[in-house]
Amino acid sequence: MSKWDETHDEEGLLKIGASLLITGMKDGVDLETQKIGYVKYLDSIKNKKVEKKRIYRSDHNMGLYALMALIKLKEIDFHDDMDGIFIQ
Repeated sequence: MSKWDETHDEEGLLKIGASLLITGMKDGVDLETQKIGYVKYLDSIKNKKVEKKRIYRSDHNMGLYALMALIKLKEIDFHDDMDGIFIQ
């Protein structure tokens, strides 16, 4: 669905997710609400892809951040290919 330049290692990617979660909590958004929002965001990107609508670079970047936040919340396993996620 998306690809990014090889600018981050695993540790760097996980820091992105942690930073997003912390920012959300500082803004008063609890983790459960953040989780729901990130899942909905990723679903919207998937739907754009299916409907052949334009996906902007900012969509891809926010998708990466949302994905990493969900990994930090242990909703997705970084190393489990059963979730349909491939990060190389």
